[in-house]
Amino acid sequence: MAKNSFTQMAESALSMGGQEGAGSKSDGLRIIYPAIVRITDDYAGFNRIKAEIIEIDSEGKQKPGKDRNNVEGGEVVDLNLKYGRLPICIPLLPEYAHIRPQIGERVLVILENPNDLTSKRYWIGPIISQQTQLAGQSYSSSEEMFNQNNFSQKNTTSNPTTGSLNKAAIYYPQPSETAFQGKQDADITFAPRYAITRVGRFKKGTTELNKDTPCYLEIKQVDSENKNPNSIKIFEKLASATSTFRPYSQANLHSTNINIYSLEGKFKSAGVDVEISERLKDFGDIANKLHPTVFGDELIKLLKLILTYLTTHIHAPQSPAIPDGTSAQLTPYLSGNKMQDLISNVVRIN
Repeated sequence: MAKNSFTQMAESALSMGGQEGAGSKSDGLRIIYPAIVRITDDYAGFNRIKAEIIEIDSEGKQKPGKDRNNVEGGEVVDLNLKYGRLPICIPLLPEYAHIRPQIGERVLVILENPNDLTSKRYWIGPIISQQTQLAGQSYSSSEEMFNQNNFSQKNTTSNPTTGSLNKAAIYYPQPSETAFQGKQDADITFAPRYAITRVGRFKKGTTELNKDTPCYLEIKQVDSENKNPNSIKIFEKLASATSTFRPYSQANLHSTNINIYSLEGKFKSAGVDVEISERLKDFGDIANKLHPTVFGDELIKLLKLILTYLTTHIHAPQSPAIPDGTSAQLTPYLSGNKMQDLISNVVRIN
């Protein structure tokens, strides 16, 4: 059926304004558009945003697109006034993945009905296309991702890449690995028989390796004497080349300061008094078979008292030592619960 003059005129006007409909030549059945994030404050907590569908010309400059009539023109300081008419965009990802786009970043918007600019919209993103842009990537910066010459002609981009970071590149997740990365340099990386959680891979604001205060938890299965190339070398190889290798698993925790504590230990919450010896039955069979760790500071107190007593006590032949101040401090360790102060029942080892 031929289009009437009104329809042709409407589509022509939309095309001139960068607002082509689903039936136009340029759009076809297009329902997915790149958009720039304008408003992120969703006080109801549903992670909804408002994003403007715009275009970027051949010179990389932004220009009005499909949402040109939904945006207030001129210099408007209040974002809610300038972009208030934009439809809300509903997130596609469930909250199990906690991701919040920032104002100015690119997202992909799916229109329920491209012919109706007020219809429901859904968003996914933000578009963070390079590992060196984890802190945030602007709409214009991500535009280079759509340049086919960068791929077909093996061209680089104006943005730094891991390929240009030399040695630092190996501390980013590699192409063969799976990883969840934060906004800066914290990540959880998975490789075959190996996983590592890292925070502060680099010195702040640089790609220079952080050798002063690295922090990571590394867990791995070691099946042969050939070390996992992804592993951070913490310990030197202990077995000799002639020894018979036995597969093992290993967990390495490395940090400037390491704190392990339980709310039922010495630092109980106010008003909470838990008898740990009675609670052990609740902790399962493994906890009952393990041994409590020793508090080093408490052990040192006892050892000092013993050493002082051994080097200063006085006694007549075949008679007990004459009581003094040191022996009085040692007596509580022989009765009551003073000896229990040396151990933790909530942190246990074998």
